[in-house]
Amino acid sequence: MSQNRYGLIIGTNYQGNKANIPELGLCERDASYLKGKIESVGNFKEIPILLGRQVTKDNIQREIKNLARKAKKDDTVFLYFSGHGTTQKDSRAPNGMRNFLVCFDRPHLSDEELNRMLEDIQSPKTLFVFDCCY
Repeated sequence: MSQNRYGLIIGTNYQGNKANIPELGLCERDASYLKGKIESVGNFKEIPILLGRQVTKDNIQREIKNLARKAKKDDTVFLYFSGHGTTQKDSRAPNGMRNFLVCFDRPHLSDEELNRMLEDIQSPKTLFVFDCCY
């Protein structure tokens, strides 16, 4: 059986957001560059990209669900996020702190929510690269 490779690339500079999130300069460029590189040499079947205003909790969840439907246990899954990360005190978190991927506008995506989303991906060959703080 041949294996397939699937990806999801996410990057936002937060330009024009209404949540007073500090803008960044290179996240969208980094995401686009990475997508181009892995498309040219990585033999990926599909690599959707979310940029700028598209980086919302709902869109990320939708794309991860799409990956989970397509990727089988022998496939490879690569995810990449470039943007802000942050933390917040949370007594329910294992270390008392909750990590978040900062979306273009609120609500942001917690580590707990992200882990639940990723549980549906069957492949043990799943890599998520975070180009952000925390």
